[in-house]
Amino acid sequence: MTFRDAVTATAGLDLAYRPGLQALGADARHVVPEVTRLLTGSIDLDTALQTQFPSSARWDYGVGYGAGARERLYWIEVHPASSDHIDEVIDKYDWLQSWLATAPALAEMPDSYHWVATGGVHPRAGTRQRTRLIKRGIGLHGQRLRLPPP
Repeated sequence: MTFRDAVTATAGLDLAYRPGLQALGADARHVVPEVTRLLTGSIDLDTALQTQFPSSARWDYGVGYGAGARERLYWIEVHPASSDHIDEVIDKYDWLQSWLATAPALAEMPDSYHWVATGGVHPRAGTRQRTRLIKRGIGLHGQRLRLPPP
């Protein structure tokens, strides 16, 4: 199933799909695909599910990238990256995991989780806070997330 098919098959996201990085709006500058033609679309998950989950800490975006069986789903959170925000991002990740249990088409896609900093990156590698992110599989990036060819 393609990213677009998975999005349209998911309750609450039927109108959320956008080509390329359009769903990211101004935050698209934080995502740099090495091969632009491999972008298969994007969703603004936070906005799409705001009415359904108004008081939840929702994850920001999903981006499809790749071709055929090598298409992946990149879950992207654009957020200040300091130790003060670790719990907030982990809460958003935990919410996303819970929500994905209700979205099997998206949950079945190969995926990864990325926190893209809107400023400097703290905590630094090797700290207890960074280890908490690593244990959940959340990559912490500088102000740009580079998407390599699959």
